Amino acid sequence: MKKIIIPIFFILFLLFPYAYSISNGVNFILGLLIIAFVVKLLSKHVLNRAENISNNKIQKYYPLIIFSIALITRIISAIILNDNITQVSDFKNALQSSCTLDFNDTYHRLFTHWLLLPLIVNNFFKIFGNNQIVVLIFSGIICSIVALLIYFVTKEITKNKNISLLASIIYIFWPANILYIGIYTPEHITQLLLVSAVLLIFKGEKSNRYVKKYILFFASGVALGLTTFFKNFGIVFIIALAIYYFLKIIFERKTIKEILQSYVISLALVVIGSVLITNLTYIFLDHVVGAKVSRDNTAYFLAVGLNKERKGSYNKKISEKYISLVEENNFNYNIANKELMNEIRSNFKFNKELLDLLNYKARILVQNDEGKIEFIYRSALDNGSAKFANFVNEQVKKINNFYYMIVFILIGIGIIRFKKNINLKLLYIYISVYGSYLLLLIIEVQNRYTYSINPFLCILAALGLETLLQCTIEKKSKKSNILIRGVITDFDNI
Repeated sequence: MKKIIIPIFFILFLLFPYAYSISNGVNFILGLLIIAFVVKLLSKHVLNRAENISNNKIQKYYPLIIFSIALITRIISAIILNDNITQVSDFKNALQSSCTLDFNDTYHRLFTHWLLLPLIVNNFFKIFGNNQIVVLIFSGIICSIVALLIYFVTKEITKNKNISLLASIIYIFWPANILYIGIYTPEHITQLLLVSAVLLIFKGEKSNRYVKKYILFFASGVALGLTTFFKNFGIVFIIALAIYYFLKIIFERKTIKEILQSYVISLALVVIGSVLITNLTYIFLDHVVGAKVSRDNTAYFLAVGLNKERKGSYNKKISEKYISLVEENNFNYNIANKELMNEIRSNFKFNKELLDLLNYKARILVQNDEGKIEFIYRSALDNGSAKFANFVNEQVKKINNFYYMIVFILIGIGIIRFKKNINLKLLYIYISVYGSYLLLLIIEVQNRYTYSINPFLCILAALGLETLLQCTIEKKSKKSNILIRGVITDFDNI
C-alpha cells in the first residue's frame, strides 16, 4: 500500500497543477538553465564551506534578517504604490467600509469575508487617520510576519536553517508578492492564519507534554477556523491533516493508544477549535451587522464556479439573483441556498463541456501569475498613473511570470526527494496545496486567488533546491571516494 499511495498522489500533482504551470516551453528551458547555473554556483562557492556556514553565528540572526528585509521592501512598496494606485472593485468598497463601518446592506450580510478586515483596520484608522497608506503598511507588516513564519515552518520540516532562510527569501522577493500589498484584500491575513496553523500543528506534534500539545492543536484549529472570514482555505488544511494522519498510521507502527493520543485527539481538537471559533465569530458578526449573517454561501460559489457562460468567473447576473433570492425569502438563507442548489443539480451534466470548463479554469489558476499584477495595473490606471501602470504591465508582469515558472520547476524537482526519503510533514504541505487548487477548480476562478497558498509554494520550491544541492553533494562525495580509493590503490602498488 505504501508503494502505491505516494506515487499516485504525485502523479496527480504533476498532472495538476504542475503540468499547467510549466506550459511555457521557452521560459521552462530558460528556467532550467538558470537553476542549473545557481546550483553550480552554490556547489562551487558555498557547499565547499558548508560546515563553516552551518556553524556560523549569523544563523541566530536569520529571523531578524528575514523580518527586516521583508518589512523594508514592503514599506518601500507601500510608499511607491500609495501615490500611484487607488483601490478598485470590492477593495474600494472595503476601504470605504473600513472608514464608515456601515454594514447595513444585504451584501455584507451574505459575504462575511468583507466584515472582519474593515473592523480591524478601522482601529488603525482611529489612530493614524483614514488614509490608504495605513492599509498598505498594515498589509506589509502582515506579509513580513508571514515571511518570518515561513522560515520556522520550513525549519520544522527540513531542520536546515539555510534552506529555511531560502524559503523566506523566495517569498520576500516574489515580485507580485511585493506589489500585492497595494491591494486591500483579506488574503494577506489568510496567509498569516494558514502558515501559523501549520506551524502550530508541527510544534504540537513535536511536544512531549500532552497539555501543551493539545493547546497547540486547538490553537491551530482556531487559526484555520478564522480563515472562514477572510478566504476560506481552512477546511482544505483540516481535510489534508486527516489524510496526513491516515498516512502516518500506515507508515509508522503505533499502538491503538498512541494512535488515539497522537492523531485522533489532535485532529479532534483542531476540528473543535475551528468549529468553536467559527460559530463564536458568526455570533459576533450578527451583533456587528445588527442582523443574522449568512453561515454558508456554498451554493452561490458553486453556481458561479460551474457556470459556463462566464467560464467560472464572477457573474453579476448570478450575484444579483442570489441576493434577490435571499431578500425574497426574508433572509432565510437555508431556503435560498436550497433553491439555488436545486437549480445547480438540474443544470449539472458531467460531459465534455464541463471538462472543457475545468480545463479552462485550471489554466486560469496555474498557467501564470498575472492576476495580482493585473489588479495593480488596473488600480494604477484608475488613479491616472499611466506611466506606472504601463511599467507594471509590460515589465514587471514578464519578470514575475518567469519567477513563477522557476518556483514551480523547483516544486517539481522537490518531488524527487520522496524516492529515497518520504517526509510526511512535507507531504502534508503538498496535499494542502493540491487540495486548495482542487477547491478553486469548482468555485469562482480568479488567478489571484492562489495568493493565499503562495507561502507554501515557496517552502516547496526551497526544498526542491535543497534536493538539487543534496544530489550535487552526493555526486561530489562519490567522486572524492573514487579518487581516494584510486590513490590508495596506487600507493599499494608501489
